Amino acid sequence: MSQSTPSPFEQARQCVMCGLCVPHCPTYAVHGTEADSPRGRLSMMLGLATGELPLDAQVASHLDACLGCRACERACPSKVPYGALIDEARAFLAAREAPMPSATTALRALRDHVLPYRERLGMASTIGGTLSGLRRALPEAGLSQRLLTLAPQPRPARFNAFGVHEPTAPCTGEVALFTGCTAHTDADSLRAALRLLRAWGLRVHVPREQSCCGALHRHAGDPQRADRFALDNREVFGALGEMPLTGVSTGCLAELQGNTTTPLAVEEIARLLLSRLPSPAPRFRPLRARVALHTPCSLRNVLRGADEVATLLGHVPELDVIPLPDGGRCCGAGGTHTLSHPEQADRLAGMALDALAETGATHLLTSNIGCALHLAQAARQRGLALTVEHPLGLLARQLDAPG
Repeated sequence: MSQSTPSPFEQARQCVMCGLCVPHCPTYAVHGTEADSPRGRLSMMLGLATGELPLDAQVASHLDACLGCRACERACPSKVPYGALIDEARAFLAAREAPMPSATTALRALRDHVLPYRERLGMASTIGGTLSGLRRALPEAGLSQRLLTLAPQPRPARFNAFGVHEPTAPCTGEVALFTGCTAHTDADSLRAALRLLRAWGLRVHVPREQSCCGALHRHAGDPQRADRFALDNREVFGALGEMPLTGVSTGCLAELQGNTTTPLAVEEIARLLLSRLPSPAPRFRPLRARVALHTPCSLRNVLRGADEVATLLGHVPELDVIPLPDGGRCCGAGGTHTLSHPEQADRLAGMALDALAETGATHLLTSNIGCALHLAQAARQRGLALTVEHPLGLLARQLDAPG
């Protein structure tokens, strides 16, 4: 790299190599090697920037294996912006066509041409209902089989409630609801969100023209495509005027909030509901049950909203909510990581299920669709009778209100 060219990894120099991040890293927990720790990956970035480290398959593999959970960033005393740096590293690798395990032709086609588009995703879920159908679309048999096992069981009816929805209580304001890819993969949670927001007295805008959030592309080294989605969403939601934007998938919200090119007024939905709690507050029917609460990395480490979800669930009388005792470690889903690195992803999901066993709960709540699909699939592999759903689903069922 030329001396006159600014290093894309300049902020990696903030790292003082103290190692406080290492115990929080999920890939270090799996492999126990320095190269699979945040400190090791930052060293690789600096080596690539100075030209002291050759870009080979081994280096690319270590950078590609990062889940992007950002637990290291939360623990870092030097405030190293690791999330932005690992995205820069992936873009650096992609620009040089480095041999990354996640850069298979089938996975790129799925990420670029199917997952971001509601109608295509809906069509794929219809025509790909059998393994043979998926194999025709995606020649990699392992990937098609993995997709089938991750599919929601049973598949919910798609979400088509676009438009403006009036509140079922006295109107207290307006909010926009982001659907993204979840219109076909987590429609039940979107319907639950719609019911709760309306019961809170909020007029809900759900524009059909909205796009994918772009997170999968940014984390895969394609910031240009991610920014195009961001511009589309800025145009659609900006046209609604001044109102908060919320959604049911914390991964999407983290991307929407963090895009500095087209910033939007994003609010995590549990935080929004608590901050706008009407008086008198909506009532919930009692539920005598024990549930475990999983906190996705995007909620814990980016949106910083873990406590609000538990507080909101506390409004359900007699409900016993137990935080998953996993120490905040990533479950292994990591966007498309469960598809590109299935063995590593499954080992991390196994750790989460081991932690779940300590709680005695047979019901697991999580606020991110990727985590929900991944953990549900891991539970099925173990033969566990485990119900996995969004906290909003439970809240909407217990809501003692019209609509």
